[in-house]
Amino acid sequence: MKLADLLPTIAEKSQAGKLAWEELGTDVFTASLTSRYMIEVRRDRGRVTLALLNDHGRQLESVGDDYYLSEDSASVPRIFDIARRQALAVDDALSEAKRALESL
Repeated sequence: MKLADLLPTIAEKSQAGKLAWEELGTDVFTASLTSRYMIEVRRDRGRVTLALLNDHGRQLESVGDDYYLSEDSASVPRIFDIARRQALAVDDALSEAKRALESL
């Protein structure tokens, strides 16, 4: 098994809100899987990667945005977008902005 095999499940669980994504740094987001493992998705110089890390932060395996599945919803860039939106509460910000604009 490879990390790429888990992309559809990671995308599905992320979209359903079952993975708690947190911002670690600029364009770096993590979600804990167990007490021993976490996943990290990051964008650096336009390239997006998803990695499996152990509890010491050591990268065990990674997959880049050049890996594509037949489902676009399971792509590494799509997972990055979901993680970013959740960690930064983008949907809440947009809803609040809409309410503020409507009240003007």
